[in-house]
Amino acid sequence: MAKRSRYADVKTFEPDALGNISFRGLLPRSIARASGAVEHTIVAGERLDRLALSFFNDDRYWWRIVDANVGFLCGTDVVLELSDAAQPDDPLGRVNTVGSTLVVPPKEG
Repeated sequence: MAKRSRYADVKTFEPDALGNISFRGLLPRSIARASGAVEHTIVAGERLDRLALSFFNDDRYWWRIVDANVGFLCGTDVVLELSDAAQPDDPLGRVNTVGSTLVVPPKEG
């Protein structure tokens, strides 16, 4: 893993008593609380990458917005493109977030 990756210091799952590893992934990484953040009301049609471009001048930092909003586990949980009607049969269990408020952390450096 790259040294500059935000997952570089994350530990892996430990083997059980028999030496078997049940999951070959990474443990959750710790996320610090965002300070000096901006609140943004979600409008239909917005995308995380475009919000990141607007706030950070770099669309690759969409994950910082997800990290600052503890109710979301990953980027697919933030549904910005749905119409005003929620889709209860969404296979990923997502809900419409249009009209909700997102926390946008400050730009680093």
